Amino acid sequence: MTITDVAITPNPRSPSPASCSPLLLRVVNCRFPPHNIYRYQATKTTALGPVMVATVAKASCVDDTGPWLSAEVIDENNYSPRRKGPRDDSGAPDHGALQRERYAAFIGLSCGMTSSAPRCLELIRAYRSMPEEIRPERIIVGGWHAMDNPTPFLEAGADVVVRGEAEPMIGTLLTALRDGHSLENISGISYRRGTEILSNPGEAQVPQEMMDRLPDPDFALVRYANIKIFPVGRTRGCDGRCRFCRVKSGARWISPQRFLEQLIVLSSKGARRFFVIDDRSEQDLPGFEHWLRGLAEIKKDRKLRLDLTTQNRLSLAERPEVLELMRQAGVKTVAIGFESPIPAELRAMRKPLKPSKMLEWSREWKRHGFFVHMMLIFGYPLPPHARDHAGEGAQLLRMSARERARHFRRFIRRVRPDTLQALLYTPLPGTEDREFLEQEGRIYPFGWEYYDGTWLLFEPDEGAEPAELQREAINLMRAFYAFPWLWRFKTTSLVLHLARIGLVTISLPLAWPIVGWGRWHRLWRDSKRRFQGHLVVLAWLKNFRKTGFERRLAAV
Repeated sequence: MTITDVAITPNPRSPSPASCSPLLLRVVNCRFPPHNIYRYQATKTTALGPVMVATVAKASCVDDTGPWLSAEVIDENNYSPRRKGPRDDSGAPDHGALQRERYAAFIGLSCGMTSSAPRCLELIRAYRSMPEEIRPERIIVGGWHAMDNPTPFLEAGADVVVRGEAEPMIGTLLTALRDGHSLENISGISYRRGTEILSNPGEAQVPQEMMDRLPDPDFALVRYANIKIFPVGRTRGCDGRCRFCRVKSGARWISPQRFLEQLIVLSSKGARRFFVIDDRSEQDLPGFEHWLRGLAEIKKDRKLRLDLTTQNRLSLAERPEVLELMRQAGVKTVAIGFESPIPAELRAMRKPLKPSKMLEWSREWKRHGFFVHMMLIFGYPLPPHARDHAGEGAQLLRMSARERARHFRRFIRRVRPDTLQALLYTPLPGTEDREFLEQEGRIYPFGWEYYDGTWLLFEPDEGAEPAELQREAINLMRAFYAFPWLWRFKTTSLVLHLARIGLVTISLPLAWPIVGWGRWHRLWRDSKRRFQGHLVVLAWLKNFRKTGFERRLAAV
């Protein structure tokens, strides 16, 4: 018997499809590895994708008898101790206990981040090996990494891997799985049929005409989480074609009025901090301006205190009227991909940035009062088309890691960002750059758990030694979040951080009349963020040393 031959057999703990109680879909956002540098930030928010899938599934699974599906989300990265959820010996959510307290016939696992792939595989095996009375009937996997590598998840025991965005077909898929119908007409999935692994053509994607018909994300479905920063999204896809990026689908968006309504509803429930997950919020510029203008008016009329973070292209600074609207609407932090100060690298990445204008643009963002989060890619490998053996390409190929780091440090000092994310280039599956690195045999044989931007995972260009490139990448972050010349001395730097925060705090009565609230608040906030960032980097370094990664790197 195969997955497409048999309907779900009612479990003693699970109501049948025809009963008055609905079946349960549990969507799990798989946790990052212990050494992942993003783990701290992830405890404050949640992933929007799993919430949307659970929301759409619950709304769309309706038949003649009424709704037949309930849904919940477990975010393993935000599994708050304050919510008292069951945990296993490692401190992770205890999925056996979750099944016993509320049986889920369907398990959905989100593997959007490559570094969470080992945990996703672990959960597939864990659910498959549960006692029969609590074993789920079907396991579905989705996310960027899974769509590019479906076979390992199906071999581990998953029934279906969704390739792309699940919302257009999740209701159809769950109904087919419930009733035992064939899956061969559902596009954009890979699945098991007996011992065979089959892949239907296509990639699931929400078309533009369906975007406004999607329900609003229901964050009440997220159990055992303490969400302080709410992820919201208006656009999907990106019209850019950066070589290092996996997002290649064309841009689509919900109407600006609809997005504005989502923000209003969430703020009416007490939400004050938002992260707009769009790759580029200004991609639909007229729509971006529309919802900013509407939110600014509501914020002013109701005296709302909102704190929004958006991701934007640096060159938006050429539109100061848009920057002013962003400030009025409550956007306080902008995450901007500067990527590199080296012109040859920017051209090789296909990043549409003008190096001569980058400093000018960054000053314009700061002049409007935004906190600037700078994102850089360190150690980018030149693709074949950029290896000009008589020009800049040849010089870059021969550049040592230390010399490259000097360019980056000089650029960081000139821009003076408020926070920094300087990560090693990571050859993510599904990208053009990984393809040429694989063809040249330059991908190191390290596990997916290292794919978070802090580990060297490929053989660098000829001028850079691997160990030196890894070390310089670490030092970029350490030097920024500690004090110049003192970052090697952990205790001294931490004491100075605390002293600085204290001095800035008590200086408010004197500083306010002289420099104003805005400049004082930036200094106070940056002092606090530098301290927090330093703690994160130190914790990551501790885990880095435990892994023995440097020895493994030397042995490759």
